[in-house]
Amino acid sequence: MYLVTNALSEQLGCQYPFWQAPLPFDLISADMSGRISAQGAHGIIRIAAHDTRDSLTAKIDAYRKHHAAPSFCFAHCLPQQPQGDKPDTFAAELLQTRLNTEPLTLQRGDHFLDLLDTAIAARPRAIGFAQGLPDRETLSLIREQGIFTFAIVGNLLEALSADDFGVDALVLQGMEAGGERSAFSNDLPHVEQTALSLLQQVRAYSNKPLIVWGDLTGAADIVAAIISGAQAVMLDRPFLACAENGLDDETRARVIHGSEYQSQISDQYTARPLRCLQHAFSDADEALLCGQENLFAAAFAQQPEARPLPVSISAIDDPQTLTHYLNHQAQHIRQMIA
Repeated sequence: MYLVTNALSEQLGCQYPFWQAPLPFDLISADMSGRISAQGAHGIIRIAAHDTRDSLTAKIDAYRKHHAAPSFCFAHCLPQQPQGDKPDTFAAELLQTRLNTEPLTLQRGDHFLDLLDTAIAARPRAIGFAQGLPDRETLSLIREQGIFTFAIVGNLLEALSADDFGVDALVLQGMEAGGERSAFSNDLPHVEQTALSLLQQVRAYSNKPLIVWGDLTGAADIVAAIISGAQAVMLDRPFLACAENGLDDETRARVIHGSEYQSQISDQYTARPLRCLQHAFSDADEALLCGQENLFAAAFAQQPEARPLPVSISAIDDPQTLTHYLNHQAQHIRQMIA
């Protein structure tokens, strides 16, 4: 039984209108994404520019331990950077010194189209894009396979562009959401706004399903988004903090209790600025390391406790286990909409 019946939930086969945010550095592992989908929400595997076909295949295998049909979100800056990240030996040595790691393995990711072929071969439920869109022909190829498509957008003009390109759904990321700032590569002004403000604007111009990614701390926020016109919500903190995700106790406590006073947007780790809790690197540190996600990923594979924690602004209640969180939210939502 669907918690909130709508065409989007039915098409994706999701009992709950909850989408998992595609966070960097395997903070939500592919195994956890599979668990999320198996429990009736929408788990998503993030594909980074430094991923290879082998690493993506390993993620798909981990996901399929729990659910047959994966979903993907590409974090490539498209279409300007279809190739994988280029290794930077000097920057790798600098980061190795800073974090006192073993020598970092420098690996260039496979071509975007090769990764896309691997994703399509997995017969996924959905393929999305977080940093702009590929060309229309590529999107048409995906949709011809019967695969649902989505784009993460941060303003009205991006939403209209994605709608015009024919994506099936729009994820509206507000300034208060965790994760990388989604942005198309163009010269248009980027106006920071909240997710619900963006929802009010986009729903007047698009009939596509809308998913809200903002600062959603509980069932009341989720109901408010759905009443306002969203078909689903994207969540970062709750899924990140569920016990099954495997964070150590100290890191998990930071994810749950970190307040807006600890939240900041950093240019350090990924190609786009990242909203995260306070971290080891200041924006002024090591300009050569800014945006070198492939190097940070290699370092964090050795020291996962050093990863930044990309979360939305407000603290949340302890979600405990994934089953507990979903059941608890569902109970409260049913009471509110009864």
